[in-house]
Amino acid sequence: AYLVVLGLASSSPREVEPPARSTSIAAEMDELPSGGIGGSGSLVPMVPSLPPQGHVPSLVSNPLGVPLTNSAAYRTWLRLGAIVGLILPLASVLGYGFGPKKDLVSAALAARPCFLLCCQAVTEATSRRLLAPLPLRIFIPVAYNAARLAPLWSWALATTPLGPAGRALAIANYAYWTINLFAFLLPIGVIRYMRAHFFCVEAAEVQLRKGQETSAGLLP
Repeated sequence: AYLVVLGLASSSPREVEPPARSTSIAAEMDELPSGGIGGSGSLVPMVPSLPPQGHVPSLVSNPLGVPLTNSAAYRTWLRLGAIVGLILPLASVLGYGFGPKKDLVSAALAARPCFLLCCQAVTEATSRRLLAPLPLRIFIPVAYNAARLAPLWSWALATTPLGPAGRALAIANYAYWTINLFAFLLPIGVIRYMRAHFFCVEAAEVQLRKGQETSAGLLP
């Protein structure tokens, strides 16, 4: 809820300028696209997506960091999520719905998390295409991951006979997405996205300690 309010109502520090520069501010407002101006001609507060200098640091284009996204462990974790969270549940939905013993209740239990995962993929792709601010971009997987836990819990503890394989798949899905939320997205993803946003986008000026210029903004 905080990130949604931040994206809709907060103002960027760069929008606050000294009164002496009022003429230049008016000129800058004339150059803004129509989406940034309200009906009354006032500037609509928003979270910026890119630095004002026009240069996009690598930390903004890849907030998680190149070492992490190129690591074998990260790629294996994503492949495991695709198999456990999408491919196998879709196969179980087809098996429950069109198999010799049709069980529409079990098919619906397995289809709900798959539907939310597909919606998440579409929403993330749209946010990247529209250059949404980094706080809102990381909010999307966190929100969808949290929303999936409830139907996954219902699937794992369903009283309907799922079979040994179906029950194991439901428990594996709940375990995977719980770990993904509390061990990756919240402690790593949110921190790195917010650091990239406030360090590379919102910051009007960054002061560095002497001798640390070369390591500024590097991820561990």
